Amino acid sequence: EVVKHGCREHRWSEPHLAALQHAFDRMQPLAHLQQAMRTERTWMVYYLSAPRSPAMRTYWPWWMIRGWVQHNKVALMRFITEATTAVDPVAGRVHLERIDRLSDFEKELKKSRSPLTWFARLFGGNFGAIVPCFGQSVKRHLQATVACALERHHVARGRYPANLDALTPEFIAQVPRDVFSGTPLRYALTPGGFTLTTLDSRGRDPGPGWIQDKL
Repeated sequence: EVVKHGCREHRWSEPHLAALQHAFDRMQPLAHLQQAMRTERTWMVYYLSAPRSPAMRTYWPWWMIRGWVQHNKVALMRFITEATTAVDPVAGRVHLERIDRLSDFEKELKKSRSPLTWFARLFGGNFGAIVPCFGQSVKRHLQATVACALERHHVARGRYPANLDALTPEFIAQVPRDVFSGTPLRYALTPGGFTLTTLDSRGRDPGPGWIQDKL
């Protein structure tokens, strides 16, 4: 909101906008999310492979035999791996079809009462919500990055460009695509500025997400 308000009021100078844009580019949120999920997966393997010491007994029921633990490990690793592969930092994508598979797998786990998926239900249930919610945050991050490039164009040219391709390569190296669909961002000029639209985590058009217009 701070970036949006500053752009709307044309309060940012070229050095400020370039610094903001550079900071956004360095964040790499999808890469950090994927690394965090891989770290979580590694910790889960260690936890379920470790002896049942007093420190490990908090969530470990007395009736959980070793063979069942191995089944739980497989189920949990499958679930976390599905969540990890839904995130593609190289393409800058969160894949909707993999989110759907993740959601289906989560529903199966919640229905199950088997001891073979007990740990998977306990530890794996949040990933189905984390990935799409994080994708929504990445969407706003991309909008802010492109908005900075658009405002830099406005500072340099006195107007916004007719299309996003006009930003490259002077104001942005490459225009990012929609994080959920992989399609170009929807950009349109308005009498007072522009709108910048991306799809939501269900692939639907939520309406203009970034409205840069006169107050």
